[in-house]
Amino acid sequence: MNDKYRKNKDPRIKKPHIIINRDCIWKYFVFDTNWVLVFDSLETMMTKPNDVAIYSSIADKNLHSAELFYNENILPRHKNYSGSFPSEETQKKYFDYFELIIQAIIFSYTSIEAFANICIPSDYEYITEKDGIKTIYSKEAIERKFALKDKLKNHLKNILKTPDVTQTNWWNKFIILEEIRNEIIHTKPSKSEHRYSKLLEHKIFEIIKVHKTIIEYFGKYINENHKVLLDEFPYNFGFDEVYPATMSGKAYDKSYRNMNNITH
Repeated sequence: MNDKYRKNKDPRIKKPHIIINRDCIWKYFVFDTNWVLVFDSLETMMTKPNDVAIYSSIADKNLHSAELFYNENILPRHKNYSGSFPSEETQKKYFDYFELIIQAIIFSYTSIEAFANICIPSDYEYITEKDGIKTIYSKEAIERKFALKDKLKNHLKNILKTPDVTQTNWWNKFIILEEIRNEIIHTKPSKSEHRYSKLLEHKIFEIIKVHKTIIEYFGKYINENHKVLLDEFPYNFGFDEVYPATMSGKAYDKSYRNMNNITH
């Protein structure tokens, strides 16, 4: 096996399927996960993207642009105080910055949420009991009813056999990210001045970047304890391997012919 199939591939795509001939293990074939998007009377077949990779990329791009503004306009004010009243032209740049940093915050958080949801197997169930009444939550119910912090510290802990994530060096940054994200989504005008002030603090950049730390952290335990989830894990987060499927020689040959439209 090698990674030549990835050459010139966009890292935001979903990992492909790899089928190995169980009876002749040096024979294998690779095929992408395709889907058909239907819109405005058009059909477009393309490789399916990985949601986590897409959202992380949006966060990274906006964060990079926001950092450029910060370095050019905020840092000089720390070094050489230039007054409290930026010009109207500079204030326009501040508003551009706010747009960028808000997008970075929202999609940093969303990438973590998308990641947590793909880590929950379709057959996973969470059982609670209160006053003698037992409640069973399916994957879909967990996605809807449980907060992201609960998914990380309870469900992913159970599924991936991780230590207590609340004791990690990233947990507090995640909590801050969640608080700021919630303040943005559930905007309260009475707290807007304080909220926008926090968006200008230098630590906001490290808070946004925590999404990568979290995904890489869980990637380690996926690789150790639940390798099948590597197929859903995004590229460029430290674990680019694909968990292959195996078939007997006869089934392999049939699948190979079907995938390559070979009729004889």
